Amino acid sequence: MQGGFLLNSERARGIVLLAAIFLLGLGSAQDGNPVKDGRRNPFLLPEGVYSTGKGPPAQVETLILQAILSVGGKKTATISNMNFSVGDWVFGREVVDILEDRVVLEAKGIRSILQLKTSPFPIRVKNKN
Repeated sequence: MQGGFLLNSERARGIVLLAAIFLLGLGSAQDGNPVKDGRRNPFLLPEGVYSTGKGPPAQVETLILQAILSVGGKKTATISNMNFSVGDWVFGREVVDILEDRVVLEAKGIRSILQLKTSPFPIRVKNKN
């Protein structure tokens, strides 16, 4: 008798779940509109987050190399206010290499270089030892 109760309980949970999906209108996750009839679609990814293999669309943008940072052998480049490492994608271009004063990007077999502009004034760091 107890086994039948569990089965009925599982069946009841399934029915409640289906009813919730129907009542909340979650069955139409394809429209891309995050808010429909005052309800948010929980199946849409947040802005800037993409499914595996579906990166952001390539955008024509002037890329500006602002900084290169090397910590513990790992290099990070700041390009147009965002940080990237080797292997990352920058508006449809892959970061192939990060050097001391430039970043090498590649798109469809064509390489381009972003050069780090020197500061108009010298920056000096002094140790307080």
